[in-house]
Amino acid sequence: MCCPAFFAISQKIFEMSELCNNSACFSVEIKGTSDICVTFGFYNNPHKEK
Repeated sequence: MCCPAFFAISQKIFEMSELCNNSACFSVEIKGTSDICVTFGFYNNPHKEK
C-alpha cells in the first residue's frame, strides 16, 4: 500500500455515503507525496426516487 491516505479518504467517503444513503462518486488525483486533490460528486440514490 503506497498511499494510506487514499484508503482513509475513500473509507470516510464510503461512511458518508452510507449515512446519507447516497451513491458517492469521487476521483482522487495524487500529485507527488503530499499534494492530494480530491473532487466529490454526490448523487441521490435512484432507488430512493418516488
